[in-house]
Amino acid sequence: MSRLERIANAPEFFAPLPLLSMVVLAVNDHVLKARFHNALTGKLSDVAGCFALPLFIAALLAGWLAPARRALVGAVVTVLLFGAIKSSQAASDALMDALTPLAHALGLGARLHVIADPSDLVALVMVPLALAWARRRACTLGDERSRQVPPSSEHRRADDPRRPASR
Repeated sequence: MSRLERIANAPEFFAPLPLLSMVVLAVNDHVLKARFHNALTGKLSDVAGCFALPLFIAALLAGWLAPARRALVGAVVTVLLFGAIKSSQAASDALMDALTPLAHALGLGARLHVIADPSDLVALVMVPLALAWARRRACTLGDERSRQVPPSSEHRRADDPRRPASR
């Protein structure tokens, strides 16, 4: 299985709710903040990001860790990174300096910038919700997969070693 196939097999991220949070994050950062620039637009990106980031990190770890473990790693990394950049402008500047070349490579343009604002730490309440979402999603899909009837041996591909020999 290729790296891209492993990442695509991450139901905790590739589902309507996490993808909607990414849309909210993008629209807020690129449209709403420029137009309204108020307390709501300031916190909306933090809330959406604290829900989406642990799930995105978990998706990147698909194929290496079990779903519950990769969601936990995503949650821990999110809390540490978000906590650091919102508590310290020096930490924020250092991380943005490190990520700016990646942003340029992806065609995102200007230098990344995040303002350290400890009041934004309230958005971390979304991390346990993302963790619960990921665990529930893994359990739900695991139950669905376990209920699926495996293909009978007659319907397996010719090169499948489990297929019985031809008569």
